[in-house]
Amino acid sequence: MKLEKISAVAELVSSVAIVVTLAYLAVQTQQNTRALQANARQASLDSELALLLEVVDKPILYQAPLLDLPNTNLSELELKQVAAFNVAMLRTRESYWLQYKSGALDEELWESYRSVTVQNIREEARVRQVWEIFSDQFDPGFVAEVNSYLTE
Repeated sequence: MKLEKISAVAELVSSVAIVVTLAYLAVQTQQNTRALQANARQASLDSELALLLEVVDKPILYQAPLLDLPNTNLSELELKQVAAFNVAMLRTRESYWLQYKSGALDEELWESYRSVTVQNIREEARVRQVWEIFSDQFDPGFVAEVNSYLTE
């Protein structure tokens, strides 16, 4: 009988230890998820700041006319820089969308980037040109989502 009692107590202790371990792992997973999301937010902010600083250093990137105007005052190199900058901006936004889809970026932050991206494509002719030329090189899901908002 003593052996049965010891076995029952050991089983109870084991069960409690399992429940405590599961609770601990749940808390750790939540903390890890929050840390990953914070890192994704910081990385996206760093990317946005890098793009903005690029414009500060080279204002032509934002003030440039349409990329295919023959009478532009921009050199061929400057036209390529403008196109590359806009591709980089769109590629950055694609990265945010991929992070959002994987759960690393929250919906609210993605929506803020999505709305700015759509607005830039709608209102900035050079961004629209780059989107039309290069969109087939982006993730098809990202393109479909952006295009769905562009047609609204």
